[in-house]
Amino acid sequence: MASEFINKLTEAGVDVASALSRMLNKEEMYKKFLRKFRDDTNIFSLRDVIDGNDSFSAENCEQVFHYAHTVKGVAGNLGLTKIYNESSYICELTRDGIADASDIRKHMAVLMEDYNSLIAVLDTIL
Repeated sequence: MASEFINKLTEAGVDVASALSRMLNKEEMYKKFLRKFRDDTNIFSLRDVIDGNDSFSAENCEQVFHYAHTVKGVAGNLGLTKIYNESSYICELTRDGIADASDIRKHMAVLMEDYNSLIAVLDTIL
């Protein structure tokens, strides 16, 4: 029987099974890393770089790619599928140093919605 913790995360679209397998099936270890994710500021740095630019030069794309890639890696390891997918899109949009600002903003808006929804769930279970 799954715990309330696992049930709530699963209902939120989190791939708990894959994340727990990377955590040696240790729920407390998983909780620890989810707390660290909740406190991490990379997603806000990503948002700030995107919000602070009307267009994206190669330098801006590099910054956006760096933060998005960091968020993507952490989200992937923690089974945060929605956040992983949106940060992946942003990575791909900026990988070559050329990006459409409207596409980046669209994916960032979805990323922040997904993030805020997840944080609301985490706040109830951690």
